[in-house]
Amino acid sequence: MTCMQWQIPGSDNQPIYGNSHAPQHGKPVKGTIIIAHGLMGYKDYGFIPVLAKQLAKRLNFIVHRFNFSHSGITNSYQRFEHPEFFAKDNWARQIEDLIAVDTATRQQKLPHADPDAPVYWLGHSRGGVTALLAAASAKCPPKGVICASAPSHAINLSPEMIEEIKSLGYMELMSGRTGQVLKVDRQWLDAIEQHPYNFAPTAAIAKVTSDILIVHGQDDPTVPATCAQDLVNAASGIPQLCLIPNCNHVYNSPNPLPDTDPIPEQLESLITAVTGFIAV
Repeated sequence: MTCMQWQIPGSDNQPIYGNSHAPQHGKPVKGTIIIAHGLMGYKDYGFIPVLAKQLAKRLNFIVHRFNFSHSGITNSYQRFEHPEFFAKDNWARQIEDLIAVDTATRQQKLPHADPDAPVYWLGHSRGGVTALLAAASAKCPPKGVICASAPSHAINLSPEMIEEIKSLGYMELMSGRTGQVLKVDRQWLDAIEQHPYNFAPTAAIAKVTSDILIVHGQDDPTVPATCAQDLVNAASGIPQLCLIPNCNHVYNSPNPLPDTDPIPEQLESLITAVTGFIAV
């Protein structure tokens, strides 16, 4: 199975770094999946490369995984190379980036399937919210949206934290992986408060016309599993829901997850849910 690196311009003309996985040589390509990472995540995080490879192999799809332009991370993920970009990230930039990857795929500027083949978006955690927000307003929506461990809210800060970010003009987040202290500028909060409906995942999912799959770990300590039911309840259609027992926010996968390691049972459940959803 081949893996190709690529780069396209994203929000503010900053680069989006990506990798594409193709089916085994000689296999017909049946469609495309675009994977969007979560907060402080990246395309090479933990289970994401294994997920991409397995979906490409099992579905005979092209699978793109990418870093948002303002994730602060390049192809070198040992640290946040551009914390100044991370500080300026927001929902609008992420929507713009996801649409940019989708457009590049449909215009055959990236490894691609037949132009008429289906395109699916898969977002993990905050990436799932981005997928819903983008699909709700996309001129060319995907065939399906898959939300993996996605929150049902655009903001989850205590009143004290909100006052702090307004007072200081930023809030700080510690990366447990790199030890860096990262800032989130106030503009992220201001945009949500000024246009709360535009960035509410429960409002977005009600407008999404694509097929929807919601997958969540029942023991997720980061984003409660109740968020999955909130999204189901808010949808205008009837999304598929898959709750995985004994499963945390990252499908019980270490970071990184070596190719030589067995696939965790919970990650296998996610892969099975996605392949079943797309194969229908």
